[in-house]
Amino acid sequence: MCSADPKELAKKSLMIMRELCDGNGATADSVQIKEARGEVLDMQGITHIELTHITEQERKVGKHIQGALLPNAQMLGAEIAQTIAKMGKNDESRKVITGKLLNRTDKGFSSHGEEINLPEFGIEYTTHEPCGSCQGQGGATCKRCNGRCQETCTQCHAKTMIPCRKCSGNGFTMGQDNKQQKCNFCFGHRQVACPLCQKRGTIKCRICNGAGKTKCDPCKGSGAFSVFTKLKIAIKTLFEMDRTSVPAPVVYAIENSGDKLVAQKHIDLISAESVRREDGGMAIHYKARFPYGDLVFSVNGKPITAHLFGNRGKMLKLKPFLEDMIEPGLEHLGRAAQGDGRVANLIKKASQYKLIASALLFVSSMPKKKAFMALKRKYPMGISNDAVMQIIKQSDQALGNVTRKPRYMGLGAGLIVTVLLIGGLLLTKTYAAIIVKMPHLIFEIILSTGLVALCGYLTTIIIKKFADKARSQAIGHLMAANTKMVAPAKTRTSGLYAYIGAAIILLIISEITRHVGLATPAWYPIK
Repeated sequence: MCSADPKELAKKSLMIMRELCDGNGATADSVQIKEARGEVLDMQGITHIELTHITEQERKVGKHIQGALLPNAQMLGAEIAQTIAKMGKNDESRKVITGKLLNRTDKGFSSHGEEINLPEFGIEYTTHEPCGSCQGQGGATCKRCNGRCQETCTQCHAKTMIPCRKCSGNGFTMGQDNKQQKCNFCFGHRQVACPLCQKRGTIKCRICNGAGKTKCDPCKGSGAFSVFTKLKIAIKTLFEMDRTSVPAPVVYAIENSGDKLVAQKHIDLISAESVRREDGGMAIHYKARFPYGDLVFSVNGKPITAHLFGNRGKMLKLKPFLEDMIEPGLEHLGRAAQGDGRVANLIKKASQYKLIASALLFVSSMPKKKAFMALKRKYPMGISNDAVMQIIKQSDQALGNVTRKPRYMGLGAGLIVTVLLIGGLLLTKTYAAIIVKMPHLIFEIILSTGLVALCGYLTTIIIKKFADKARSQAIGHLMAANTKMVAPAKTRTSGLYAYIGAAIILLIISEITRHVGLATPAWYPIK
């Protein structure tokens, strides 16, 4: 690989600076390179690879086996440690592990504290443990029968005989001629053999079903649990570099985003190879090359220092300078955001600076968060994130101020249209003719909801028309030059009031129909 020429990169950086400054308190020609020093630097680095693991456990009733069966849980820790140690020594495993980094675009360069899963090395273990409730017995002696499997008969209570049910224990019954006669069921003995225990006096224990033991509920009578342990192997990285061989700004850039710098071709990796450390551990050694230089730009005669880095001319440690250059525009924008003075004129003055003009266009066509990202993409350097957010916020407030009165005028006009539409429907025989064809209340509710939605939507359109006209007075000159970014003006809170107003108007007119004897919506409560 061959790194780019620092002199050519300096020219590219000059073009970037001119684009940033042009129209923001300076012209492109006023931006010049005052000083430039550059060279191609070599450096070395190493990414250490350590194996780590995560275990997930699942407990299941009974004895089952998934993966390797271990005699007891105490052996699990030793088995995991032994498995990881073997992986670190096995050449094939080491090749797979280091390949996880070497096969990436960044080769694992500058990877620090990163955890990478190795699903191909996942292992499952099973251990069995006795149930603590029954001590592995699966159950306990039945408390009702005390392990005898039998219990006293609940019908004869161990007497083996019960009173004859036919003669109620008298031994006699009334015959057909109303004369007493010997019971033909017990033959006058007044008792019969117990049918439940068959004259044994005991029956099978109903709690243990004659087993003499009751099943342990936690282990469902199995006496044991199976513990399944899923071992997930991962690698953890630690990056080190020779800090003395590169300038401090480069050290900071590599430590924070070295992987991206390699992937984006800012840094050339001359070599990246797997090595065995002195302690037997794994690592990847790198030799890298990149251009670097110190630049001093002159903008309107004022010096601005930057550090040129990488094959694509990335500028490091470029302090925010655009805020000072566009300060007059920021003052106008701040006053417009506060509503201090003629807002439209203040916005026009602020928009003379391209950065502020872009912010105004972005917030007028998209939400503030998206506008912030769009402006940051257009001005990735030279201005802080806080300043960009403040400009977006003030731009939105300024446009809100310039359209506030027209928006509420549009809301009023839209609500008048709503009164005409809903009144024209309910205060004539039209509504009665429509609801006659509706067999259920739900259809009438849907009709009313749709009417409110339609009126609210029409009102928001009217609001936008009024707001568009006011907005064009402030940034019409920007929209004319950027027709692709033109979107209808925001309705803001007036859009919500449009739907609320439509609903209130529907209720008021429904109340009027009740008093004038016209068809009132069936959903409207009539006292």
